[in-house]
Amino acid sequence: MVTEPPWPACDPRVRDLREEFLSSLRRAVGDSEGVAVATSGGLDSLAVLSNLILEHGHERKITAVAIEMIDDQGKSNIPVVRGLLEGLGLRCDLRIVPLAQRPAGLPEWHPEGPRLDALPEANRLLVELAHEAGAEALLTGDGADELLGSGQYLTPALLRAERGHALRRYWQDHRGEHHPTGKLEALALLSGLTTRRRRAMMYLACSWPELCRNPPHDFLAEPYRGIAADWTHAWIGSLVRMHERYHGSLAAMEAWSDLYPTSGCEQPAWCATRTRSWTSSSSKGPNGFRYTGGTTCATRTRTGG
Repeated sequence: MVTEPPWPACDPRVRDLREEFLSSLRRAVGDSEGVAVATSGGLDSLAVLSNLILEHGHERKITAVAIEMIDDQGKSNIPVVRGLLEGLGLRCDLRIVPLAQRPAGLPEWHPEGPRLDALPEANRLLVELAHEAGAEALLTGDGADELLGSGQYLTPALLRAERGHALRRYWQDHRGEHHPTGKLEALALLSGLTTRRRRAMMYLACSWPELCRNPPHDFLAEPYRGIAADWTHAWIGSLVRMHERYHGSLAAMEAWSDLYPTSGCEQPAWCATRTRSWTSSSSKGPNGFRYTGGTTCATRTRTGG
């Protein structure tokens, strides 16, 4: 169940966000002579790479490693990466590999379970690229989109702030997940007419529809299937109660989900006593494989074929 406070308290020790960021880079680099940065062309990796070069470019060998990926419009991310490096004058080696390429090695299956990042084979490719470049540390960036991006359901807030002139641009930039933008923003305007509980249920139905209609996988046999279904329903109910109590708007619920997607949860009681049989069964499941690379684990989900 959701057990974390809805909004963690600010850390009073953090006075200068930029200096905290640079300090984290220094700790991650340590005494490594060669450092690689997983570079996608997005804001996260650009912040890491640019500041790493400014801080350590004169004394360390820095390599940008990138996987070429094709977006929904059929465009590659590599021209974006090259454009950023050239436009900002960032001097470093750039190594590229296509997503279709298979990694040289695959980590072994590990019973401790998956890592929460996606595309473990792509991550393995990045590690191999970094190793070939002589890097002793591989850095990644995460969280900029969630921290700085504008979420859904902001139309009421923009209107209250007398920023109606920004609505057109906001709607153009808004991706509208799961439902058309107009429908989502209309619900945001009308949601104040209903109760807080219905508002919370409306939010989950619109932004997390897979939670509302995602039963346990078919390969789960009883009693595990029933246990997983019961725990899932209870967890969703705890999300509804948390949003009902603390968040008065769909926009606030969306902001919480963006910033704290992995909320603290209580483990179901059967986890401790049935781990061995559970992992034995799950290792034979057709829909996913669990890997370990060094000291961390990853999961690969079969997407088709």
